[in-house]
Amino acid sequence: MTLNSCEEKFESLEPTVFYYRPLKTFKENLVAPPPRNSIEFPTIKPGRKVDIKTDSNELLLMLTEPQHRIIWMKSLNNITLKDHKINRILSVHECLIGSNQIEVSIEKVTTNYLGINFFERARMKHPQLDFLVLYHLEKKNNKITRLGIGNHFDKTRYWSINLFLIPV
Repeated sequence: MTLNSCEEKFESLEPTVFYYRPLKTFKENLVAPPPRNSIEFPTIKPGRKVDIKTDSNELLLMLTEPQHRIIWMKSLNNITLKDHKINRILSVHECLIGSNQIEVSIEKVTTNYLGINFFERARMKHPQLDFLVLYHLEKKNNKITRLGIGNHFDKTRYWSINLFLIPV
């Protein structure tokens, strides 16, 4: 691998020679990361949809940003971002709902001309329960968005018992 050189003259300094390697050869040897697991959004039952008077982008902000979530989610006592100062895909935040701690991360957001789909992965600590919360934001017009919400529970050791014990 050859080094290239270049000479620069900086103000108040003698000419400086520096060496570099073009990144093209490194790029050619990179191995692509493994594909992420993709989850398709299920159809949300008609009874779980509601029209909200706002556009879909504003509603997405209200659903995902912690300072907004604590306003509309009445059972939410506290929300804390972990490791990051902003909420973004794959960042984790912790919700305190009653005495239950739930770790939540936004896993995927997709948009198209019909609206926005996204899902969050959640893990309740006691009792242990892992689930996905799926959101479908359908643009009805510039002022109305239809919101559908669905849940999918992972089959952990006690998942079937938890379905009856925990209203989510």
